[in-house]
Amino acid sequence: MRLPALLLGLLAVGPALAQLEDWTPLPVPHAEGWKGEKGFGWYRAYVNVPAGWKGSRLLLMVDAISDVDEGFFNGTKIGANGSMPPLFGAPSSSIRRPFVIEPDQVRFGEANLIAWRLFNKGGRGGILKGPIHLTRVDDAIDLSGNWLFRRGDVPAWAQWGRHPETEMKSFIERAGPERAGHRGVIPADKGWRRRMLTAVSKHFEGNNNPYARADDKGDPTPPDKALAQFQVGTDLVVETVLSEPLVRQPLYLDFDERGRLWVVQYIQYPNPAGLEVLTWDKHLRKVFDQVPPPPPFTEPLHRKFIGQDKITIHEDTDGDGTFDVHKTFLDGLNMVTSLAHGKDGVWVLHPPYLLFYPDKDRNDIPDGKPVVHLSGFNLEDTHSISNSLKFGPDGWLYGCTGSTVTARVRVHLDEDAPRHAFLGQNIWRYHPARHVFELFAEGGWNNFGVNFDDQGRLYSGTNGTQQAVHFVQGGYYQKGFGKHGPHTNPYTFGHFFGMPIEGEKTRLVHQWIRYSSGAIPSLEGRLVGPNSLGNKVHALRMEPHGSTFRTVEEENPMQTGDKWFRPVHCAVGPDGAIYVADFYDARITHVDPRDNWDRSNGRIHRIRARDAKPGPARDLSELPSADLVKVLFERNQWARRHARRLLVQRGDDSVRHLLMDAFTRNPENPEEQGQRALEALWVIQGLDPAKSDPSGMPGLLAAVLRIPDPNVQRWVIRVAADNRIDLGTTLHQLARKAGHPEVVSQLASSAQRLGDRHLIESLASRGEFADDPFIPLQLWWAMEALITRHPDRARELLSYAGFWDTSLFEKILRERIGRRYMAERSPESLRMCAWLLEKAAGTKHLDALIRGMEQALEGTSLDPVPAELDAAVANIWNNHRVTDDVIRLSLRLKSPQALAAARPLLADRKTPVTQRLEFIKALGELGDAPSERIFLSLFRDEKVEPRVRLAALTALRRYSGGEIPATLLTLYPRLQGDLRQVAQSLLASRPAWAQRLLTAVDGGILDKGTIGRDSVLLMATYENKRIGQLITKHFGTIRLPDAAKARRITEVKALLSAKDAKGEAARGRELFGLHCALCHKFGDQGRDIGPDLTGYEMKNLDYLVPAIVDPNLGIREGFELATLTLRPVGDAPP
Repeated sequence: MRLPALLLGLLAVGPALAQLEDWTPLPVPHAEGWKGEKGFGWYRAYVNVPAGWKGSRLLLMVDAISDVDEGFFNGTKIGANGSMPPLFGAPSSSIRRPFVIEPDQVRFGEANLIAWRLFNKGGRGGILKGPIHLTRVDDAIDLSGNWLFRRGDVPAWAQWGRHPETEMKSFIERAGPERAGHRGVIPADKGWRRRMLTAVSKHFEGNNNPYARADDKGDPTPPDKALAQFQVGTDLVVETVLSEPLVRQPLYLDFDERGRLWVVQYIQYPNPAGLEVLTWDKHLRKVFDQVPPPPPFTEPLHRKFIGQDKITIHEDTDGDGTFDVHKTFLDGLNMVTSLAHGKDGVWVLHPPYLLFYPDKDRNDIPDGKPVVHLSGFNLEDTHSISNSLKFGPDGWLYGCTGSTVTARVRVHLDEDAPRHAFLGQNIWRYHPARHVFELFAEGGWNNFGVNFDDQGRLYSGTNGTQQAVHFVQGGYYQKGFGKHGPHTNPYTFGHFFGMPIEGEKTRLVHQWIRYSSGAIPSLEGRLVGPNSLGNKVHALRMEPHGSTFRTVEEENPMQTGDKWFRPVHCAVGPDGAIYVADFYDARITHVDPRDNWDRSNGRIHRIRARDAKPGPARDLSELPSADLVKVLFERNQWARRHARRLLVQRGDDSVRHLLMDAFTRNPENPEEQGQRALEALWVIQGLDPAKSDPSGMPGLLAAVLRIPDPNVQRWVIRVAADNRIDLGTTLHQLARKAGHPEVVSQLASSAQRLGDRHLIESLASRGEFADDPFIPLQLWWAMEALITRHPDRARELLSYAGFWDTSLFEKILRERIGRRYMAERSPESLRMCAWLLEKAAGTKHLDALIRGMEQALEGTSLDPVPAELDAAVANIWNNHRVTDDVIRLSLRLKSPQALAAARPLLADRKTPVTQRLEFIKALGELGDAPSERIFLSLFRDEKVEPRVRLAALTALRRYSGGEIPATLLTLYPRLQGDLRQVAQSLLASRPAWAQRLLTAVDGGILDKGTIGRDSVLLMATYENKRIGQLITKHFGTIRLPDAAKARRITEVKALLSAKDAKGEAARGRELFGLHCALCHKFGDQGRDIGPDLTGYEMKNLDYLVPAIVDPNLGIREGFELATLTLRPVGDAPP
């Protein structure tokens, strides 16, 4: 039977209409947003991008969104501003950066889907202020108009449906003629861009941050005099071996296999040549007009990209310790950060590119243009772009990316490879032969530096008090989520930190090398790292801490009072000495738009043992392969890593028997046997597969696994997983019995990579590792990867009752499993939620699963609730014990039964405190109207547990009843601590309530001394004449005039600089606790609201005193104050 054409059309449109039927047209931008309700909301619009724009890079720009958001273009995330729950972080800059859309993401000449995911915590919620444009440099599509809006949060809302054309038609019908994009192409709003540039520049006017100033540190000290100022560690000597003009602003250094020193000179920093800044945010993260081409910039149109950066080579030809031959390998570069020596050429990291310069005849002149291997490392902030290229022991090229840049990496030699997008902060790697790129680990704060120890562990430096970070494969580490955005995986549900440190928690150490070359006994086994802010080099002793380490600060190998000394990178030379790249500049911070960089200076220093003697460096490249095998087992780090690389690159199978001997010989020192086996393993696994006999690798690895050395065992596991070498059940058996935590840690990393459910099951039985710093989360990430990549295997594993009985399932996995499935909120994942609830009903696992599901619904709810899930919850209510966890999940599902059950429990004194707190949170987030009176009653009752009173008071922020301010003002005189602070901020948060607060002060009812400066500043922003009069009457001029501040700074500096100055440390600590510690931390005292003050320049009065007298003089990035103005809805009072 043939169906009429009209019916066929309706059938085709049906799915699209169904997808959009619950979406409401809403004008964008809209100053009222969605009326201030807390939670998630999504906007969607469909817009045609002209075919004539093909090949263009687009920017999605908007002026203001409340509170945090993520943007999607045709289903792909293109950016984030702030961080979503559960790691909520407000945007760190009040001036937004546009989201960048690359040409391959655009459907030119067709409809494109723009989706915006928002979370509102305490603002108005919504896209508030334009312009909102999809723009190029000179023209734009105006996106103002009707968008489709929906409350709630379903990740699939970012995606196209099954019928794009009919979906677009449905949008046109629902949004009407004034839909987004209806104004078509308009001129780009260059005026808005200029205003943003000006606003940021104005933000930094008068910036007194000592790290940004170049006028307060005197003139540079000549190299010989600067050398005399160094304080060095016991039995150490420091020598300056290179200086300006031979080197300027050295960023990275390394020695090649011939013993020559290569230096990356970062002279172009911080502004790439040839690029125009279209806009930036308050962190100076820039959006440029274009992506620069790769060097060399020989084409006429490309000459504007010629920069000042270069790579130079320095050689000591006679072994006297002095570099006497100098040459330039490359110049005219434009943001080059590092290099690595490879087969027949040199790898150069020149963001946005990873390049290979061929030099087969090794004459230090490139044979031609470089080969582009990778692109897409973006340049928004050149202090944190991808850096520190280094070959790992496994033959992969490793690099890292810092905090404030994004990337969308393309593999040029594999056209089928996917793009890899990320928001900074990671360790990445690239296989030079297989042309495979991947993220090795994510997070770490502001990573700069990649180094491996003798056992192949990876370390990086960072910006923060965590200082040194030990990265494990597949790990997720701390980020500044509000400023830097989320991990690529939204379901990490936890992250690692740096290694715990005992001693100075200094804010910035760029890089760490673990010294093990034997030539400096006092530093053997220590982490050595350069600190450019502190003008020193650190040394840390490492102590085992489960599967990682803790560290202890030891004597500084090198430090000085010369504020121009800026050590940024270290390397071990052929002589076993440590060489230090010294940027040597009065300025070091990136956060200031002034171009006051010196650029004329730079030094390289050598740290050696006092009794060390210079000597000629060997040319390892001239050694036969058999001799290189011997070098593999030497002590010097430089020699071993180059011997390893050269053997792999030669692919010389004749030395296989020599390498195999390392597995069988048994020296008296077991550690030496383990190290020899490691070196041999790394070479064998890296040889040409045709010569390695892949069929024999399983047997070889199984044999090597029997060597009783944990480092050898974990590397066998990693090699097998990385190369998909099947070892049968060997890994499962090892997972059940391995005793060393680092071996178990690697098994968990490999389980994550392999998707091996049997390996995950075996590891889950290892309850003795429940408190290890790494293993529990690594096991979860393995389970999460199974759920994401192999959902059928995950269900098979969860169907097995024995898995539920394992100790780590109970302690680590079950709650996260519930949270993971609910967080996805797809039809399939919600069916799994229902299945899990049915399976867990009546067992000890039910409440934990439900807690996870309830966490996933923070700030949102399910609407509608799928029938299967509704039936599973109803089954629990009808047939099982209804616990508080069941009630809380049911509240998220807006169950009338749950609301009726929760209110009496909340009011009942017999309900445990922790449960009452959870009910307050859930009911408050729902804005449950009958709960307002209960919250007020709990707050009034002074016999109620203080935590409950505080939670009830906090929940009242969502309500506007007239009893609230009256109750707060009545109880205010008797409130203390956090109760008073929250009550005060609540009263100050609404103009009408603020006026009542000030009137009480005016009437003598409240002491004005109890009103904090932050509250006064907030109330002063209201356009209310009476409020202004009362503030002036009782608080006077709330901002001290600049002249008065300057006088006070001079007075305090004079007092502290006096020879007979004496202080009362105990009183100072008390004052810090009463005031500063409310927001800041120093050592172990205080809170993590403002920046941690530990490690700042406590002896620099030119920095310290102005910061105390005028705290707003220089606010560290990420801690700017944002005030959100809420407007009344309906009949609610202001």
